[in-house]
Amino acid sequence: ITTTASPSVEYRSGAGWGGDTWHTQVTKMRSLAKQNAALPIAFLGDSITQGLTGATNRLAEAGGERPIDKAFGEIGAISLGMSGDRTEHLLYRLQHGAMQELSPQVIVLQIGVNNVVTGKHTANEVVAGIFKILEWLRVNKRDSSVLICGPFPADKNDSQARKTIAHIRDRCLALNSASGEDSGFQSQAARYIDMHSLFLNEDGTCNANMRGDRIHITKSGQQAWMQALQPHVNQLLGRR
Repeated sequence: ITTTASPSVEYRSGAGWGGDTWHTQVTKMRSLAKQNAALPIAFLGDSITQGLTGATNRLAEAGGERPIDKAFGEIGAISLGMSGDRTEHLLYRLQHGAMQELSPQVIVLQIGVNNVVTGKHTANEVVAGIFKILEWLRVNKRDSSVLICGPFPADKNDSQARKTIAHIRDRCLALNSASGEDSGFQSQAARYIDMHSLFLNEDGTCNANMRGDRIHITKSGQQAWMQALQPHVNQLLGRR
């Protein structure tokens, strides 16, 4: 199921959509993307990515106060994160949503924690979903470079969820090998950026960059994420 594109049935009021449905949000994001088709950076993901901007104003703003504004507001970026999304939901959005209107130079991909925590999918299933997303991007967005950042660590350091995410991390790290053959997926423009140390103490417990639910990240976590991304994005955009 992680590799089969399907719409989400997310409906919680806590999703942060102001009463919208998942489908309504998909439609709104596609319209916003069409109006801003030249944006060089697109963030793809779940609620962690949605949290960078919220669902009301998904564009990074020059001079803004949010971490994404400070890091990428002057360059131009859009947050296409959706609460509750798993790999299969993001695949559906790639085929029917905002990415149909965009050709960004850099795509930041952060997905998979909901597959682990709520979907109870195995590491291999989640990796298969991530690689399916990369395959779609390779075919349909050939000029885009992809920075894979997730899933971030979650839950207690001895939990099954944490162990599953660690396995996913190890598999994704193989993308950075010379050929990518060890990962089972070859891509000339996909790079995994290991962000785990940003969110963990030395003993493996979640630090102050993560919220108490051990899934979502705080504002300081967003700042750390954006700062860690900046040199990679600037390199890909030819900026110093």
